[in-house]
Parts: sequence; C-alpha cells; structure tokens
Amino acid sequence: MKRSAYLEHPQRLADIMAAIQVMGSHVWDTRPIYDWVKVLGDRPLSVETNKWEDLFEKHPEFFGKELWDRKKREEGVEVYLYYLRWRRAYERTIETVSLKELTSEQIEALKAEKTYNEKKIARKALTPEQVGTLLTAAMELQDRAIGFEARTRWLLTALISLGTAVLGLLGVIVGAMLKAKV
Repeated sequence: MKRSAYLEHPQRLADIMAAIQVMGSHVWDTRPIYDWVKVLGDRPLSVETNKWEDLFEKHPEFFGKELWDRKKREEGVEVYLYYLRWRRAYERTIETVSLKELTSEQIEALKAEKTYNEKKIARKALTPEQVGTLLTAAMELQDRAIGFEARTRWLLTALISLGTAVLGLLGVIVGAMLKAKV
C-alpha cells in the first residue's frame, strides 16, 4: 500500500502551507515555476528532488498545472504554468498595474475595443478566510493520513498476532497427532 503524500516527510505540511499562502495572495494566480520560486524560495524542504513542481504534482487537491505555450511544445519545449486551484474558480477581473477589480461591463468594453489582454488581467486573490480554509483542509488531510496509517498498523499487528496464535495452535495439534502415533 502506498503511503500518503502527507506522510512522506515531516516538513510536508509546512511546504504545502507556505505554497497555499503565497499562491493564494500573490497578484498573479498562474505562473511558470521559475516565477513561483522567486516568491516561495529556492526549494521546498519536503521533496527529494527539491523542486516545487514536484510538491505541486504530489498534491493535486490544491495545485494544478497547464501547458503554457502549445507552439513551443511542438518545438519540443514544454513549459507549464502552476496555480492554486481555488483561484481558478474566479474570472480574470484584476487589472495588475492598478490592482483594481474590473466590472464585467468594463471587461466587455475592453473586449469590444480589442484592448483586452489576458496577460494583464489576473484572478483576484483569496481572502484571508479562504486561505485559512485551505490551510485547515491541509491540516485535516494530514491528520486523516496519520489516522489511516495508525489504523492500518493496528490491523496489521492484530493479523500478525492472530496468525501467531493460529500457528501455535497448529503446532499443538500436530504435536498431539505425532505423540498419538507413537
């Protein structure tokens, strides 16, 4: 049975929590990994490869990725954008220079004028309460993984004890049968 990703390293929860906080509040909701490294730090503590993208891929319940440039893929270069899933539920409404939220009418006007540029408009940041909800969810998922592992260990111990008792009983029976033949 595969061990939960939450239990692979004692610093796993800390890394997940750091990424949630940064990615939930950053101006940009979706960035290539080299941009996230600038704000998250060089490497997570809990992944053997020391790569944030590996941490993100181990926890799809919070993080996602998408291919950035399909044309480059045809050239053999794959660059992925990484994001916090909850932020993807929002439309792009934040003008990144002024950090003002655009109304749907303003966005429609920009599109009609053909001046709408998705690269200059981001999804809004999560509220502190939303970030807190994600942090609580991460802690609960880790707690559940710990509980599941403890139950699994208890079951395994019980099965081994039962197996030992059965083998002991079989030994007594075989010994009695051998003694009776003599």
